[in-house]
Amino acid sequence: MTRADADIRFYTNGHANANQRMIIKSDGNIGIGTSTPSDKLHVKSASNVIVDIEAGTESTNHYSMLRMTPTGTQNSYLRIGGNFCL
Repeated sequence: MTRADADIRFYTNGHANANQRMIIKSDGNIGIGTSTPSDKLHVKSASNVIVDIEAGTESTNHYSMLRMTPTGTQNSYLRIGGNFCL
């Protein structure tokens, strides 16, 4: 393996495979929670919420949220202001 085709790996709490948090593969795929990303961004989690992106505050109804959950647990939704969900 040459440096041109090497992966970039991010660890916390020591340099062990169990502590790897993110990887950028030599093909450009990024993995968070997985060391074998199959897409440009592959996020894997053992918890019910896989992706949660929030902006704003609920109290002012100036709020955006994207939540993705595994099939069979909760509904995935896109929320834009107030109680509007898709």
